[in-house]
Amino acid sequence: MSRRTMVARHMPHRELAPSVVDGYPPSALCVECGGQCCKKLPGCAHPEDFNNADEGAIRTALKSGKWVIDWCGEDDLYFLRPATVHGEAIFDPSFGGTCVLLTPKGCSLDFDQRPRGCRMLEPRPLEIGCTTDYGKPEAIRDWAPYYDMLDRVGHEVLEVREGVLL
Repeated sequence: MSRRTMVARHMPHRELAPSVVDGYPPSALCVECGGQCCKKLPGCAHPEDFNNADEGAIRTALKSGKWVIDWCGEDDLYFLRPATVHGEAIFDPSFGGTCVLLTPKGCSLDFDQRPRGCRMLEPRPLEIGCTTDYGKPEAIRDWAPYYDMLDRVGHEVLEVREGVLL
């Protein structure tokens, strides 16, 4: 077992209440705030968001330019999330930015197609701020079995992209 897998497996685990496993659908509060959460940083994806980390689905998503591999810490603890508006990298550990899926009318994805971190975002008044039960620590833990595959597929897509750019 690699060091990064061991580190990720020791990340805190929070159980979700059965009533919120499917998430919090957008509410009037979302319209009122105008997607402030989406303007700060995209939500984290779960392997189930990609057919249980299906390599083909991940490759297609990365090729689209709308998804990136993010990581946390010096151990390259990988997870997937939507890209940010000004980001063009396949591997993008950015600390903020507007989600590429945000439109003037809200998210371009149907609710059930959004990353788990977005579906689990609980709308709250603007002065309090939204909260989520699925952030980087949970995504890192859940993607741990797929780190090597994410690294390989990410570099394959990057090589193709760089070959096209040359």
